[in-house]
Amino acid sequence: MTTQHEAKNENETSHNIYAGNVKVSYQANKALAFSVGTDASYVDEKKDYQSLENEEINTSSRLHAEETKLAIFAGCDFSIAKLSAQLGLRYETFDMQYRDAISQEPLVDKTQRHLYPYFSLSLPIKNVEMGLSMTTKVKRPSYYELRNSEEYFNRYSIEAGNPWLLPQYTTDVSYSLQ
Repeated sequence: MTTQHEAKNENETSHNIYAGNVKVSYQANKALAFSVGTDASYVDEKKDYQSLENEEINTSSRLHAEETKLAIFAGCDFSIAKLSAQLGLRYETFDMQYRDAISQEPLVDKTQRHLYPYFSLSLPIKNVEMGLSMTTKVKRPSYYELRNSEEYFNRYSIEAGNPWLLPQYTTDVSYSLQ
């Protein structure tokens, strides 16, 4: 027989988020257009977690994450006869610091730089439209997935993050006939 068990937790999270982008386009002629631009963002997150279950054991944590992302990109759309094309390239630098705000111990300190090319080609032949495209994307782990703290839901269920998770890069290539 088990006795009744109650888990009490207190969480507090604050965010400061700043983002902006600038894009300039130029239509050279009916068949040719260019665009260039930049994206920038800054995120500052603070999270406090405290278990109120056992006063003798300190299970509180205070996490501080800062993320800065800066990207520049350029693209070109053009047509030659029946061929339509879009070509582009994006360069991104991503800096993330994630630390324990109590001990000031760094948990994650990463800088990632990556190129993301893309293209899309379209060509109609008689009643069939052929297309070929390629894109490169990134999925980064969330702060929640990167946390180093444990959360107790009940005596049988504990969840923790992994500060060493890496981003996932995907390149998609597709060919279509319509």
